[in-house]
Amino acid sequence: GHSNYNFMRMIKLARLGILSFSTRILATGVYLGAICAFISICFGIFYIFQNLIFSIPVPGYTSLIVSQFFIGGIIMLILGIIGEYIGELFHEVKGRPNYIIEEIKNY
Repeated sequence: GHSNYNFMRMIKLARLGILSFSTRILATGVYLGAICAFISICFGIFYIFQNLIFSIPVPGYTSLIVSQFFIGGIIMLILGIIGEYIGELFHEVKGRPNYIIEEIKNY
């Protein structure tokens, strides 16, 4: 057959399917935050060595950029953890059973 959904309606359906039935997307915030914080630490080490070997013309640039990147990563990590917690609460509030009884015998 032929679908009666147009492109925008299919996009809305896909978004609803991704966000309503899975909390995996919430883990992305945790991973992105951890990666961002790790990269900022690597950049910090790189900029310290670069500052020791070469002279950076703008003083304070290194500490400002690295600290802002690190704080952003930590904030994203914390928001991801809160999102994971809210996702678990969402599953608990739905009240769905862990299993479905197929049939009842001798009731």
